[in-house]
Amino acid sequence: MSFYKYFKIKNTVTLFLLFSTITISGQTEQESIESLISRVVDYQIHQPMVPKREDRAFPNGWIPSTFYTALMDVYKVTGTKKYFEFAHEWAASNNYKLGPRPLHADDHCAGQVYLMLYDFTNDSTNLKDVFDTFDKMMNERSAGREIWDWCDALFMSPPVFAGLYKITNNAKYLKALNRYYWDAADYLFDREENLFYRDNRFFFKRSEIGNKIFWSRGNGWVFAGLVKIIDALPDENKHKEDYIELFKTLAKRLVSLQREDGVWSPNLLEPELYNMPETSGTGFFSYGLAWGINNGILDKSIYKVHAEKSWNALVKLVDDDGKLQYVQSVGHEPEHVSKANNSAFGAAALLMAASEFLKLESTDEK
Repeated sequence: MSFYKYFKIKNTVTLFLLFSTITISGQTEQESIESLISRVVDYQIHQPMVPKREDRAFPNGWIPSTFYTALMDVYKVTGTKKYFEFAHEWAASNNYKLGPRPLHADDHCAGQVYLMLYDFTNDSTNLKDVFDTFDKMMNERSAGREIWDWCDALFMSPPVFAGLYKITNNAKYLKALNRYYWDAADYLFDREENLFYRDNRFFFKRSEIGNKIFWSRGNGWVFAGLVKIIDALPDENKHKEDYIELFKTLAKRLVSLQREDGVWSPNLLEPELYNMPETSGTGFFSYGLAWGINNGILDKSIYKVHAEKSWNALVKLVDDDGKLQYVQSVGHEPEHVSKANNSAFGAAALLMAASEFLKLESTDEK
């Protein structure tokens, strides 16, 4: 058989199979993503979201807050009313209150949901506790490295400051954000590896084989938090570029650590010691990469292949019921993860990523 005939037959078969797959499934790529979102939400909404620790067992804590932030992300893209209603009902059940610890970043995360709801309701009375808490916080003369001394905090609290600045245009919120954020980042960021330590316990701690320890989900919190901050700041704001530069620095480092199967390991520098996927960190990285491409911050020709690899890997790790597997449990350092592990913050990371991949696919189809 000539090469031309072989090539023609092979590609005809390939096109036939591709066409058959599309017509049998009846779904475009966007419809497939929306179907996945629905499945994940329907599964996760019925799972416990409150931590087991009694001193953290309150319904407006960081775990449900992260999940409902993600629901608002997908609502903004899909317009599916039930996502808004889930978030609104949850916020109302909390009386739009933040968590009970006024200076603890974890207890600020609910404010992100309330601010996102405000974008649609324009009801500022629901933000009273957010304003009161953050105004009092600014009266504290604490340094960023004192109040945000673990990298997860850079997702939980800073986007609320950015959101308050966005809706009020009051420079005091931006000034506080910059003061706290860059002091905390300077404290936790390793300039040799271009990654964030989880907290000061890891500054000098080393792994079994002598490497520095950089937690996947911890860096995922920082990466996703930067998306939220940058998104809230107007283009003309001179401070926005500082956050963009940090985001780009992290993105460049993260793609260099991505595994061939598209995921990142619990310990970013040691995939050989953690031979399993970890989907919460991977979800946040996937979200950030897709968002960066969609907003013209990351070069599509370089980063799209990494974003798509991570997204395709995540999709394969969602079971038929909508359960995202291989989510490392609540913790503060890399740990081995089992397939059965699932949590709302892992599902949230995937949903955030899905909201950006819907935009990415929409752009590609034009």
